[in-house]
Amino acid sequence: MTKRIALLTTLIVSLVLLPGCPGVNPLVGTWVFNVQGVNRTVILSADGMALSTDFEGLLTWGVDGSEFRMGQFQSDDSRFAWTGRVNSESNGMSGWWIIWEGGAAEGMCDSWTAAKQ
Repeated sequence: MTKRIALLTTLIVSLVLLPGCPGVNPLVGTWVFNVQGVNRTVILSADGMALSTDFEGLLTWGVDGSEFRMGQFQSDDSRFAWTGRVNSESNGMSGWWIIWEGGAAEGMCDSWTAAKQ
Protein backbone atom coordinates (compact mmCIF):
# COMPACT_ATOMS: atom_id res chain seq x y z
CA MET A 1 0.00 0.00 0.00
CA THR A 2 2.86 2.40 0.83
CA LYS A 3 4.40 1.81 -2.60
CA ARG A 4 1.07 2.66 -4.27
CA ILE A 5 0.75 5.89 -2.31
CA ALA A 6 4.36 6.83 -3.11
CA LEU A 7 3.78 6.09 -6.81
CA LEU A 8 0.54 8.07 -6.87
CA THR A 9 2.20 10.99 -5.04
CA THR A 10 5.10 10.97 -7.51
CA LEU A 11 2.69 10.96 -10.43
CA ILE A 12 0.64 13.86 -9.06
CA VAL A 13 3.71 15.93 -8.17
CA SER A 14 5.27 15.34 -11.59
CA LEU A 15 2.06 16.36 -13.38
CA VAL A 16 1.86 19.56 -11.35
CA LEU A 17 5.55 20.51 -11.52
CA LEU A 18 6.42 19.45 -15.07
CA PRO A 19 4.66 21.44 -17.77
CA GLY A 20 4.90 18.68 -20.34
CA CYS A 21 6.18 18.86 -23.88
CA PRO A 22 5.62 22.13 -25.69
CA GLY A 23 3.33 21.97 -28.70
CA VAL A 24 4.96 21.51 -32.08
CA ASN A 25 4.07 24.07 -34.72
CA PRO A 26 1.94 22.33 -37.39
CA LEU A 27 4.07 23.97 -40.11
CA VAL A 28 7.20 22.08 -39.09
CA GLY A 29 8.04 19.53 -41.76
CA THR A 30 8.63 19.24 -45.49
CA TRP A 31 7.01 21.71 -47.88
CA VAL A 32 7.07 22.00 -51.66
CA PHE A 33 7.10 25.65 -52.76
CA ASN A 34 5.99 26.43 -56.31
CA VAL A 35 7.87 29.52 -57.44
CA GLN A 36 7.48 30.70 -61.04
CA GLY A 37 6.32 27.22 -62.06
CA VAL A 38 9.26 25.42 -60.42
CA ASN A 39 8.83 23.14 -57.38
CA ARG A 40 11.37 23.65 -54.59
CA THR A 41 11.54 21.59 -51.42
CA VAL A 42 11.99 23.30 -48.04
CA ILE A 43 12.14 21.64 -44.62
CA LEU A 44 10.88 23.94 -41.84
CA SER A 45 12.52 23.10 -38.49
CA ALA A 46 11.09 23.79 -35.04
CA ASP A 47 14.08 26.03 -34.22
CA GLY A 48 13.06 28.66 -36.83
CA MET A 49 15.58 27.56 -39.43
CA ALA A 50 14.74 26.07 -42.82
CA LEU A 51 16.78 23.69 -44.94
CA SER A 52 16.71 23.43 -48.70
CA THR A 53 18.94 22.25 -51.49
CA ASP A 54 16.71 24.17 -53.93
CA PHE A 55 17.10 27.64 -52.38
CA GLU A 56 20.47 29.31 -52.00
CA GLY A 57 21.59 30.81 -48.70
CA LEU A 58 20.44 30.85 -45.11
CA LEU A 59 16.70 30.45 -44.54
CA THR A 60 14.86 31.48 -41.37
CA TRP A 61 11.12 31.35 -40.81
CA GLY A 62 8.37 32.20 -38.37
CA VAL A 63 4.61 32.33 -38.13
CA ASP A 64 2.24 34.68 -36.33
CA GLY A 65 -1.27 33.28 -36.35
CA SER A 66 -1.93 32.56 -40.01
CA GLU A 67 0.83 34.86 -41.30
CA PHE A 68 3.97 33.08 -42.55
CA ARG A 69 7.33 34.84 -42.93
CA MET A 70 10.60 33.52 -44.29
CA GLY A 71 13.90 35.33 -44.78
CA GLN A 72 16.44 34.23 -47.34
CA PHE A 73 19.98 35.56 -47.04
CA GLN A 74 22.19 34.69 -50.03
CA SER A 75 25.99 34.74 -50.25
CA ASP A 76 25.90 37.61 -52.78
CA ASP A 77 24.25 39.80 -50.10
CA SER A 78 20.80 39.49 -51.74
CA ARG A 79 17.98 39.45 -49.21
CA PHE A 80 14.61 37.92 -49.97
CA ALA A 81 11.46 38.36 -47.90
CA TRP A 82 8.74 35.72 -48.21
CA THR A 83 5.33 36.48 -46.72
CA GLY A 84 2.08 34.62 -47.00
CA ARG A 85 -1.03 33.20 -45.40
CA VAL A 86 -1.42 29.68 -44.08
CA ASN A 87 -4.73 27.93 -44.81
CA SER A 88 -6.88 26.84 -41.88
CA GLU A 89 -5.74 23.19 -42.15
CA SER A 90 -2.04 24.26 -41.96
CA ASN A 91 -1.23 22.13 -45.02
CA GLY A 92 -1.07 24.87 -47.64
CA MET A 93 -0.04 28.50 -47.92
CA SER A 94 0.50 31.18 -50.53
CA GLY A 95 1.93 34.65 -50.75
CA TRP A 96 4.57 36.91 -52.29
CA TRP A 97 8.35 37.11 -52.26
CA ILE A 98 10.44 40.21 -52.91
CA ILE A 99 14.14 40.90 -53.21
CA TRP A 100 14.32 43.74 -50.71
CA GLU A 101 18.09 44.19 -50.97
CA GLY A 102 20.54 43.05 -53.57
CA GLY A 103 21.79 45.04 -56.50
CA ALA A 104 20.13 45.11 -59.90
CA ALA A 105 17.41 42.61 -58.95
CA GLU A 106 16.26 44.67 -55.95
CA GLY A 107 12.50 45.11 -55.97
CA MET A 108 11.83 42.03 -58.12
CA CYS A 109 8.85 40.10 -56.77
CA ASP A 110 6.38 37.35 -57.61
CA SER A 111 3.79 35.08 -56.05
CA TRP A 112 4.30 31.59 -54.62
CA THR A 113 2.27 28.67 -53.27
CA ALA A 114 3.33 25.82 -51.01
CA ALA A 115 1.90 22.47 -49.96
CA LYS A 116 2.92 20.37 -46.98
CA GLN A 117 4.16 16.90 -47.84
